[in-house]
Amino acid sequence: MLAENVFVEKVLPAGTLRRLTTDEMDAYRTPYREPGESRRPTLTWMAASPVPKLFVNGDPGALLTGPLREQCRRWPAQEEVTVPGLHFLPEDSAPAIASALDAWLGRLA
Repeated sequence: MLAENVFVEKVLPAGTLRRLTTDEMDAYRTPYREPGESRRPTLTWMAASPVPKLFVNGDPGALLTGPLREQCRRWPAQEEVTVPGLHFLPEDSAPAIASALDAWLGRLA
């Protein structure tokens, strides 16, 4: 991950229903262009924080299915919404996510 940028170059395209444009891929690459520690966030996950979270679940989903999905569902201070997509759900279901996020933020206020 840190040397080859596997997340952006392999996992991201494989986890999206549609083909991402060159401009979209470049936007994802921008923060991780330099090998090494700049790519560390792609290896870090939030699993035990009291910060409110909206879990956007994908149907059918790809990498986050089965036991991993169930583990995420146990995170504290979390609500869940399900949208169509594989793994990179904003690329497949942006309007549905925006609507769910708007409603969730309204409940936090």
